[in-house]
Formats: sequence, C-alpha cells, structure tokens
Amino acid sequence: MSGVSIAVVCRTTRGLRRLVAVLVATVTSVAACTSAPTMSERDGAPSDRPPTFIIPDELRSSADFPGIDLHRDSIARLFVFANYDPAARSVTIVARYFPDATSHANVVQDDDTYAMRVWPTAIATVGDHQLAVASRNTSGDTVIELWTFAPSQVNSQTQADGTVSHSVVAGQRTAKTTLYAASVTGRHLVKGMCRRLGGTEPAILVQFYDSSDVYVLGVQSHVLTLVASPTSAAGVLSNPMLSQRFTSYSARELVSGGFVYTLRLPGDDWEPSEISMLVLRDPNEDGALDSIEALDGETHWSRGWGRSTSWSDLWTY
Repeated sequence: MSGVSIAVVCRTTRGLRRLVAVLVATVTSVAACTSAPTMSERDGAPSDRPPTFIIPDELRSSADFPGIDLHRDSIARLFVFANYDPAARSVTIVARYFPDATSHANVVQDDDTYAMRVWPTAIATVGDHQLAVASRNTSGDTVIELWTFAPSQVNSQTQADGTVSHSVVAGQRTAKTTLYAASVTGRHLVKGMCRRLGGTEPAILVQFYDSSDVYVLGVQSHVLTLVASPTSAAGVLSNPMLSQRFTSYSARELVSGGFVYTLRLPGDDWEPSEISMLVLRDPNEDGALDSIEALDGETHWSRGWGRSTSWSDLWTY
C-alpha cells in the first residue's frame, strides 16, 4: 500500500478503521505461515500420531513380532509378555494363564497398560520380569529405561459344584531406572533391541536408527560399547546389511553351545535363495560377539537351525 493511498483512506474515521483492519489481517496471515510449533508438536501433548521430526515412519508402529516374553513358568501355563504402541505412547503388560496346559480352553488374561509422555520405539526383555523400554522424549533425547515388575499372580477357587475357576493379575511395575539418556549423533532413536546373553553383567544389544550401529549397553554399569556397524571400523564387526530394516531381534542358545542373535528382515524367513536374516554369534558364550553374517533360508536349514531340537529353551527378545 503506497503512502498516497494511506493518506486518502485516513481522511475519515471510517477510513482509519478500515486501514487498521487491513493491517491486522495482513500481519495475522504472515504469522500463520511462519508460526512456531504447536503445543502438541513442541511439548508432546497427546495427539493421534507423533510428529515426523520425533519418530520416523518406520518406527511409528510396533515390531511385527506379537510380544516380548517377560516370564513363562516351567509347566508352560503362565505367560507374561509385553507389547508397545508408539502412536498411543504406551506399553502393555499381558498375563495369560492356561488352566489346561494341553489346550487353550478356559484361558484367562489380564492386561495392564502404562501410558507414557514419550514415544516408545523398541522393547526387550532383560531378565525375568524385567523390560528394557527405549523411547524418544519431547526434547529429542533418546532414552532407555529398565522397568521391573512384580510376579503375576494366579488365583484359583473351587466352586460349590466342584468346578475350579481361575483368574490372573498382571504384576505391577515396581521400579523404573534410566540406563541411557542423550542426544548424540549416531545414537538417535533405538531401532531395535534384544537381551545380550552371557558376559559379566546383564546387558542389552541395542541398534540405533540414524547410524544403524549396534552397541552393548550394560544394565549395571550403564556403559555403551560399540560392537557392530554397517561401515568398517577397527575392532568392530561390520556388515552393510545392518542398515536394513529388521522386523525382530532375538537371542537364542544352541544345544551344541553358543549364543546366536538373529535380526530378521521383512518377508519370508525361509525362502531358500533369499537373504532373510543377519546373524551375530558368540560361540564360546563369553558375552563377546565374534562374527556377523547374512543368511538365506537354505543355509539356515542346512545348519539345522530350523529345527526346535537344535535350540535350548532359552529364547529371548
């Protein structure tokens, strides 16, 4: 608006009011195009989906595997497992009891959901009734916590007609400890985790999103140690396929000896000619990873790894 037109409009009170209205509308329009993040974007107030700068698309839904084992009794009747939902900002503990160990009849279940102020991106069992929970907070820090739960309880009651009814109560969380909290390039967001077997202390195998590097995180010491990377580095296992997206991370023990960590790729696990997994191995069970390799279904089966009899009962996620 030129100086001449302003002078003309301002000759009357009505014109002055019109000028003020135009200027206010213009300023408001500009501000709308350059506004700061909303409260839900900046401070993590509840919303349907997390902002894209907080959680990438591929980490916005939980892993394909249906649950993370927290406990199973020796007669396979009580199972406790965990699920997580990044969009809902929650972790759910499920206790499921099978009165008849040979069938799924009359199964009872109890769910307990823990709402979070942050977005969980991965979970893993650390030990009986212990869960590692990785998340990103509204300040951009990557956080890994250790949650400890009381044992779930099964209650049985004999009715007047002689039948027995059962109920189960999921154990409550009794402690929450921060193992890691930082915003460091190369360690932004946790891509996946599983329990590290063996070693001198309980630990977690952690893969970060931005670098795809794999670390061991000590539960007691809180020390991070780089053990594998998609790029070459002295003293570190390397394989470029670590940069791929994996649907699950698991740790198992061979009956013949040795720990095997499996990172599964999307698709058919058993396709003979296609690479379907990355495997990291600790053959002497000292807690140190000694090798990494990509496997197709045919090689997996030729080693006997497709048979349940090849593995001990130790199977953790």
